[in-house]
Amino acid sequence: MKKYLLPALMLSAILTISLSGCANRSAAGDSSSQTEENPAPVIAEGDTITIDDNEDKLEFHIEYINITEDPELFYKAEAGKVYVDFCVSCKNIGDEIYIVNDTIDGVLLYSGAYEYAGSPKIEEGEQRFLTSIYYNKVKPADTVYLHYLFPAPEEVRDSDRMLELNISLCDNDYRIIVREGVKGSVSDSENSKSAGRTAEIIEDGELTASANSEFYVDFSEITNDVIPSNPGAAYIHYPANPGETYVNFCLAYKNMSGQQIRGDKAISAKLTVGETHYQGAAKVEINGRSMFENAGAVQLIPLSTEYVHYLFPIPEEVAAGGESMVISFKIDGINYTYYCK
Repeated sequence: MKKYLLPALMLSAILTISLSGCANRSAAGDSSSQTEENPAPVIAEGDTITIDDNEDKLEFHIEYINITEDPELFYKAEAGKVYVDFCVSCKNIGDEIYIVNDTIDGVLLYSGAYEYAGSPKIEEGEQRFLTSIYYNKVKPADTVYLHYLFPAPEEVRDSDRMLELNISLCDNDYRIIVREGVKGSVSDSENSKSAGRTAEIIEDGELTASANSEFYVDFSEITNDVIPSNPGAAYIHYPANPGETYVNFCLAYKNMSGQQIRGDKAISAKLTVGETHYQGAAKVEINGRSMFENAGAVQLIPLSTEYVHYLFPIPEEVAAGGESMVISFKIDGINYTYYCK
């Protein structure tokens, strides 16, 4: 398994920090933008942090930070993405069994402007599979290995932009400077002749920039069975009901904001055929466009392009008729119009 191990950036010797009391959870668990004024102490790979108070008696050691497509056998990043894998060992230095639950939290900050949420995991078994962290028990003197996995766009691995982790351990906040570098917004707008246009009528493939996104219409089709673009051995598809067909509208959407956006909040759309309006269901292609997921269950992370579909069921005779089909959709408060036919 190929991994990219980043060297420690701050201290070459092990630093032990003893803290008493747990501060209130702050920046590491907050969705607000992280800034240079973050007062949390800076730590690095190889550092040891000791927390000894009435509730928590733990010794944490920062093991490594990997940027990889596959941090573990059953975790593989989607196409165009990587995982930033933060690993810390956790030793119970108390006299009672410790329940690992809300022990670790975090936010990944890229280029000083883009935030990525993650999920905590714990290693289990001889092969050290990653599983749910919640309600795991650690006996006195035992050590477990905790991970925090942040899905992020592939560019974070090799770019020259700043990469920082804001980590909370037992409600105590820390900063880890994974990489110093350029800060500020990232935009592909200058690479597109059509970027920045706000014309009402959109055609296939025309890249358009809005306040928080860049997008283009990937395709539209009339079909009796909606199948993902790159179906695998097993996949979810949507066959039309008898007497109906689907208008399948697919938009490639790149989130250019600083925070993740839920798929069903990024885009809204309706279909009009003649004078009749049809509502659709929003889906997002995941796993390399091999399957669909309900848009409300998918987070569109910053600087990553996702394929959002709207599926409009309509009567077959309406689809075969000669009336125009128009999709009206809204992104960042601006209305756009797309003609299917």
